[in-house]
Amino acid sequence: MIDDSAAAVHAVMGPLQRVGHEVFAAEDWYETRGILASTSPDLVLVDVQLGGQVSGDVLAMQLRRYPKLKSAKIVFHSASSKKDLDAWVKKTGIDGYIVKCDDQAFFLQQIHKFVKTPPQEAQEAAENS
Repeated sequence: MIDDSAAAVHAVMGPLQRVGHEVFAAEDWYETRGILASTSPDLVLVDVQLGGQVSGDVLAMQLRRYPKLKSAKIVFHSASSKKDLDAWVKKTGIDGYIVKCDDQAFFLQQIHKFVKTPPQEAQEAAENS
């Protein structure tokens, strides 16, 4: 996950970890490259309104060309409007988007459209938490 908001990172990491996903977080391209040196994620969530030297849409396009991520899903995770997100997905050629929300069950449903559903026991643990 690449997001410069600590609150957004916290909101995403908890639900994903509870259902058995391994989660790494970065604030920018520099931290992302460090993480990619030691792991090959199945999914990369990118805040489209990322601050710093590289915007989220530009970063997503860089990730799409990154050899280690050829089979990974790259997805915007943003509070932007669906209209704007549709335009950014079309512009960048990434795999889609998930609108930021407080509904953890809905968020996990959206995640599992892009990556394999975790083991059943992890799903059950998430439903009971």
